[in-house]
Amino acid sequence: MPSPGMATVVAGTGKAAPSSTPTKMILSENLNSTTNEQHLQQQKQSFALFVSSLLMYAVYTAVLVGLTIGFTIVAAGLKPRLIVLVLMLMNPGYVFYEHPFFRFVWQKNGEWVYDEENMPFPNVTLSTDVGLGNFEPEQIYDLHQCYFSLGLFTLEALLLLAQHGLSKIAAQKDEVLIPVVARNQD
Repeated sequence: MPSPGMATVVAGTGKAAPSSTPTKMILSENLNSTTNEQHLQQQKQSFALFVSSLLMYAVYTAVLVGLTIGFTIVAAGLKPRLIVLVLMLMNPGYVFYEHPFFRFVWQKNGEWVYDEENMPFPNVTLSTDVGLGNFEPEQIYDLHQCYFSLGLFTLEALLLLAQHGLSKIAAQKDEVLIPVVARNQD
């Protein structure tokens, strides 16, 4: 509270206010407008996060439904080689997207440096007494490398399945991927 005879300066204007009560009102209005702007910005960010998570949920659901239908068709033996080829094309994209371990480590001054900020923890099930803080960056990197290798091994199995087919258990015994067109004989 200013002493009597002293002028109070309004924030940001450099002009003296006639008394302390209007000054408090002006300052509180400035604070309220700043708070409202921050609140509006937070709402925009939270809405953007909501839309982003909703879109990712839709993408994950579509991929899950597609994979389920594909595996069901392969298990039933209907067009197994065609479906395996489609799965074979999808698998590397998924593996390189989810576990790009080669982007998380590099060598600097003779030592390995781990990108801790951009290296996400892979989706694994942990026991209740183990937290994410119990893992070193090297262990998280090794998990990504392991899952990347597992994805490539799955790709190899799909290649073998596409080459040899399901043989005896398939509903379509001799599925042709690329049909041979016979030429007209003269």
